[in-house]
Amino acid sequence: MEKEEKKDYKKAKRLYLVWGLILIALYLFDVNIPAPLMLLPYWGIYFSQFIFLKRLYKLELLLLVCIIMLFYFSQQIYLPIPFTLISGCYLLLCSIYYGARETTQRKWLQIGAIVMILPLAVTGHSSIRKDHLIKDPVLEKRIKKDLKTGWDEEEITQENLEKLRRLSIASFNDKVYDLEGIQYLKNLESLRIWNIESIKDLNPITSLTKLKRVSIEEGMLRDLAFIKEIHALEELEIAYVNLDGITHIEGPAGLKRVSVLGMDLNDLSLIEELKGIEELRFYDCNIKTMKKIAEFENLKSLEIGNCIIDDLDKTTELESLEAVEIRDSEIPNVEKFRQMPKVKKIIIVKKSSVSP
Repeated sequence: MEKEEKKDYKKAKRLYLVWGLILIALYLFDVNIPAPLMLLPYWGIYFSQFIFLKRLYKLELLLLVCIIMLFYFSQQIYLPIPFTLISGCYLLLCSIYYGARETTQRKWLQIGAIVMILPLAVTGHSSIRKDHLIKDPVLEKRIKKDLKTGWDEEEITQENLEKLRRLSIASFNDKVYDLEGIQYLKNLESLRIWNIESIKDLNPITSLTKLKRVSIEEGMLRDLAFIKEIHALEELEIAYVNLDGITHIEGPAGLKRVSVLGMDLNDLSLIEELKGIEELRFYDCNIKTMKKIAEFENLKSLEIGNCIIDDLDKTTELESLEAVEIRDSEIPNVEKFRQMPKVKKIIIVKKSSVSP
């Protein structure tokens, strides 16, 4: 019986070691696999043990729960730990556990070799990425997609990066943590970022001297100071963003168009420093008062959609206003716009009420 048990330990050790090495290799070469899919190898191993070894191991289940909790905790605090690395560590730990239960003379030597795999993998990964222009592998993938450069081709070059005019960065399941290298996109004119909160430092964006349009959508923003330093910026869009302690936005002198979507604002304090803008859009917003809008002396176009605004009276004092578009919004005295002599374009679509 004891011999059979030792054989089982040996089989389990090898099984976990092989899968662990496969996942570490995936980590080394930045192959990102969604966490639920990554658990499939584990369940494959777990049930293969049940089929071939006739056992269910509670320790592995407990350790797996801890590993999953560690991964999701790291995601919540935006630590860039790939699930390939975490699950690879888990499998190696299981391999060490079963290796320690063997009675062979060289077991501690084998365990020592397994323990060394992790630091070697992390060092190797850093070494591989050291010469990459774009340090974050997820950001690199997004850029390659926009450049239409396949993963089977050579590393993107500075020459290729300078060809890029538009870039979209989505940071959902695979999060972008670092924008280092984005400064090489010297001719970038439009940047769109979804779910921005995992990115700790947005200052690299300020080095993009030809950037004209920035769109930030979803997530939490803690700092918008970088906007003022994008000197070529002409258009800014902020949509469905949680502003953590940000009370106002400052922008460069050339900023002409501002769009605010999906936000609750007491007044126009958030954009009151942007008085030089010519076009202003609000969609899916609740704004208690817009009294400060009279201070936007250069405003030529005002667009409001699906908003609740208590007060728009001061808008009629805008002498430069030429176009007004209001759709599906609850706004009192909206017909006043028709009395403004300089307004050439007026579109008013009242909110439809559907009765049962």
